[in-house]
Amino acid sequence: MAAATKHNSLYARETIINMLDELKRRARPLRPAMLLFALANGAEALCLARLGQDSLLAYSQVLPWLLMLEAIGFALGASAASTLARCKSTHHPSCMFSCLSGTVVLAMALVYMVHISAVALAEQSLIAPGVLSYLKLWRWALPLALFNFVLLGLMRAKDLSLPASWCMGLTAAAQCVLMPILILNEAGDLGRALDGAAYAHVFSQLLLTGLLLCAKGRLFSLKSLPSLFKYTAFTTFTQLLKLALPITLANLLVPLSTAFALQQLAKLDGYYVGAFSLALRVESFLLVSFYAWSAVVGPIAANRLITHKTNNFTLAQLLTQCWHLSIEHGLKIALAAALLTSTLKFWLTECPQSQPLLQIYFLIVPISYIGYGFLMLTTGILNGLGHALASLIIASLRSVLILWPVLWAMSNWPANAAIFLAFSVSNFGCALIVLHLLRQHPSTSFNALWQKPFQQGNQL
Repeated sequence: MAAATKHNSLYARETIINMLDELKRRARPLRPAMLLFALANGAEALCLARLGQDSLLAYSQVLPWLLMLEAIGFALGASAASTLARCKSTHHPSCMFSCLSGTVVLAMALVYMVHISAVALAEQSLIAPGVLSYLKLWRWALPLALFNFVLLGLMRAKDLSLPASWCMGLTAAAQCVLMPILILNEAGDLGRALDGAAYAHVFSQLLLTGLLLCAKGRLFSLKSLPSLFKYTAFTTFTQLLKLALPITLANLLVPLSTAFALQQLAKLDGYYVGAFSLALRVESFLLVSFYAWSAVVGPIAANRLITHKTNNFTLAQLLTQCWHLSIEHGLKIALAAALLTSTLKFWLTECPQSQPLLQIYFLIVPISYIGYGFLMLTTGILNGLGHALASLIIASLRSVLILWPVLWAMSNWPANAAIFLAFSVSNFGCALIVLHLLRQHPSTSFNALWQKPFQQGNQL
């Protein structure tokens, strides 16, 4: 019995080491591409900040919509990657076809919803006219973006991170060039500057779609068309929606939390709103490695853990190693954030009131990226295993049960800058709760709370 336990422990340790090595290998080509995309998003915010405080406040009204698109796109991409990774190889053509075609239908419905919502908000004077014009142009980038997110997810599941990263990198580089040209050339007209930013989004997504379709040869070919419907496409799309719905709800808690935070910050001063909006875009630059790891860890978990029938103890050990990895990388990010704030002063010369607030944010929040990175890796693994409900529970715990009440409470404190502590409390608090469940109850945590990840039927 002791010998069998020792053998299982050694096998689990070997499996974890191999998974971590594969995680770093697959994420390596994605990191430069995601870094460029973070720079492109940051370029939009920084260029608008150069136009003055009014343009930065207008960007704060645009930001929740951009985060909503990213949330839905990441959810669909993760769902497609998990669905494909758990499919039998003979079903891959039908799986990819149903994922992509279903995404197109869903995207067009979202375009209509964005249009209706934007017009309704403008009629109630909740958004500025320039923001309405921005959203009307930007909505046409939405279906292209969702299609690209799903196609990128399928490529990650097929271990095609390198061509995917080249396509992303070229598109992000083009967007980095376009944003300053289209925004700063219209410095005298805020509405036209916002329109220029929207045009840059549409062009970059169109370019990415073209590049991905050119690089799709290794993903699927025309020879696979006769086999598309050998496996029921409807069944695959149903599996995709079962994952996509809870993952989307979990991801949408991020823009909802952002909107709630902006509402609480608006009670203090408009300068807090502008500083927070800019901080979120700079934050995406700092979290690039965690984004890359969480993007590829799902398919790896599906391939390694489900295929090899690994036990729950191995999963608990894996997530413990993810915690150690998050600590190591999170400390590096905190140091980089402290150094980065001094370089942002050049871009905020037109917004002097936001400068100290941005510095306070990056002195308080970055240390909690240790917990946030761990939560990203944990939810990525659970999504890959097909248990998106667990991810929704974690996201709800972080946002609804911790972040929102603490934000509301700290918005009433005499020290206004203390409101930024809410983000650190939610990141660390939720991460420590999940880690406690793993260390104290590794078996019951995953059997009861996470619905037994290795039950029959997870492989499609």
